[in-house]
Amino acid sequence: MIDNEYAYEIDFNFDLIYLENLVLSWAKKNKELKRHQRLVEEDTYLNSIKEKFPLLSSIWNYYDIFPFSVLEPHIDAKRYCALNIPIRGTAGSTTSFYKLKGESKLRYDNDRVLNWVDSDIEKVYEFELTKPTLIKNDIPHSVVNGPTRRIILSWSISIDYTFEEAKKIFKDLPLDNE
Repeated sequence: MIDNEYAYEIDFNFDLIYLENLVLSWAKKNKELKRHQRLVEEDTYLNSIKEKFPLLSSIWNYYDIFPFSVLEPHIDAKRYCALNIPIRGTAGSTTSFYKLKGESKLRYDNDRVLNWVDSDIEKVYEFELTKPTLIKNDIPHSVVNGPTRRIILSWSISIDYTFEEAKKIFKDLPLDNE
């Protein structure tokens, strides 16, 4: 089980078949959201999960990365951490975390709601997303995808919580599926 300053695996059995169907069939678009964002309130199952984990925000994202693609180092904007749930094709992909070396040079991307990192960075940790995992995304991180299409549901944690606070809450919550 991963439990460090960058990632914390959550021991909870999400209905991955349901989530995959939700992500792959979602066509409805709220004009006030970005292309990759959706509202939790529009789905009964997601609402039931949010009731169990009230620190989850009202918005979930989906990310679809093609085989052998790279999502360059970036820092998510408007959130400190997120619960990333692997849906399909995460085996063979790597999420890496970095520390900045020197001055911070960032470029904001309004469409993706993130800051591209143009600074010198040094890799400090990497892992393969195979289980639902709380990740710290207010520091530089990147994804190098493997040989298959990679789809994840990335559920923002409310901006009221840092990674460390959210991790403690997840550790203290009973994570049964009853």
